[in-house]
Amino acid sequence: MNELTQKALSEAELRKQEAEANRRREAAAAQAAREKECIDYVERICAKFNENPMPAADSLPNAWPGSIVDTLSTLAAHEQGDARCCFVYGVVLIHGLGGGSQDAAQGVRYVRGAAERGMVQAQLFMAAMCRDGRWVAKNEAEAADWFGKAAKQGHAAAQFHFAECCRKG
Repeated sequence: MNELTQKALSEAELRKQEAEANRRREAAAAQAAREKECIDYVERICAKFNENPMPAADSLPNAWPGSIVDTLSTLAAHEQGDARCCFVYGVVLIHGLGGGSQDAAQGVRYVRGAAERGMVQAQLFMAAMCRDGRWVAKNEAEAADWFGKAAKQGHAAAQFHFAECCRKG
């Protein structure tokens, strides 16, 4: 090969590498945008659980934009996933939101994982599920334990419910 051919091949390879780097940057930016959109949804849903530990399913959004449920499942997927995402993904599975199928048992596992990592909204949701026997076996002692954990973090509603549990014995 002559020097001109080698230079042309080097330039073509450089353009190819630059195009691949641009594609990777664009893919990373798109993924970051999907994750931000997902976290924004998570924050809004968590706020609903601050107002009420067991909001009605119809008060939660059922129309989820794009692939937000897929992104949410990815962010919640591993054991050390974002606790907020684990909690909300659990709620999505429990209620079958976002066009997905309902899988209450799997949803409870995600919610429990977030509660065990100290997320107040998840602790309150676990407490309400245990107190009411919804999606889990009714267990007032476990409900009191979850309310107590959330109460220790200063959550006023949890403190009220924990006091009620203590009063009842």
